[in-house]
Amino acid sequence: MVQGLVRYPGAGCVVEFMQGNAPQIAWVLAEQNGRLRLLLPNRRETALQAARIRPWPGPAYEKNCSRDAALEILERHKSRREVANVDPLELWELAQGEVEQAPAQWFAELAMSEPDMDAVAACGHVLMQAKSHFKFNPPNFEVYPDSVVATRMAELEAARRREELVNTGSAFIRLLLGIHQKKSPQSPGRAAESLDPDVRERLRRTIMNRIADPETSADDGLWKLMVKGLPDDPFLPLYLAQAWGLVEPHHNYWMDTAGYAPRNGWCNEIAQGLAGLVHSFNPQLILIGGGVSAQQALLIDPLAAQVRKSIMPAFAEGLELKAAALQNDAGLVGAVYYFKQQ
Repeated sequence: MVQGLVRYPGAGCVVEFMQGNAPQIAWVLAEQNGRLRLLLPNRRETALQAARIRPWPGPAYEKNCSRDAALEILERHKSRREVANVDPLELWELAQGEVEQAPAQWFAELAMSEPDMDAVAACGHVLMQAKSHFKFNPPNFEVYPDSVVATRMAELEAARRREELVNTGSAFIRLLLGIHQKKSPQSPGRAAESLDPDVRERLRRTIMNRIADPETSADDGLWKLMVKGLPDDPFLPLYLAQAWGLVEPHHNYWMDTAGYAPRNGWCNEIAQGLAGLVHSFNPQLILIGGGVSAQQALLIDPLAAQVRKSIMPAFAEGLELKAAALQNDAGLVGAVYYFKQQ
């Protein structure tokens, strides 16, 4: 039998109600026509319908108790209710085959021999948090069967990961935007490495998808949550990708929009020609000139890698392939030099 349970809470009774997502303890100052005037631990008063009280009211004290004494009592009960000595999963297992639903008192008596109202309230708090195994349907807690528990756990895990993605992604996107705007000196690569690999890949895919198709419905809800509060700029995904290093600063996003997938087929043919020259003359340095040589990431780097793959190891030792220092200005410098020699 639960000690201190009150059937109809009135003045002098300790009660609880939900404020946001947390239980709030209170002292009933007065009751009239189904409405309660309550004293809160912060000394403020509030009023609400009696129907909003959690179904574990009590214990009751003298209704003429002083406010200071009432606040002291509230603080004592609050500290006791914050300590839960019950395992919700153990309660769920014990309830299997016994009941389909029951009040918090029943579960408290299942776990303890003589629970008081603080123990019942603490048990109720724990059961309310175990959303994968119980459903709070006042005044009872419905006990989910195995099949529902498996589904609920998968749903809650998906919701948890989505929340993590939104929170992490929102912070990371703001960092990238700060880098793009030259407001943050932080390294995007280091920040990206600190992310969970799945979160990092999801963010990368979301940004690149929105570059290719700004009107895409894929991850639209997720994207709106992550960029909430940021300027509505159609080029935002491109700025983020450039700041992250996913694309070059000169990246032509129209290629993504058209579905063009860049390939290095052209590189193979040039590399084969250079490989023949290397095998014939065994040079230590190959210079690529002209305006196109300014494209280090798009030309020089992939070409150098392909040449090394195409030649024998002995010829690769010490071989360098790089852009000519004068790039597209070689002709102009040569002309000036010729003019000065006249």
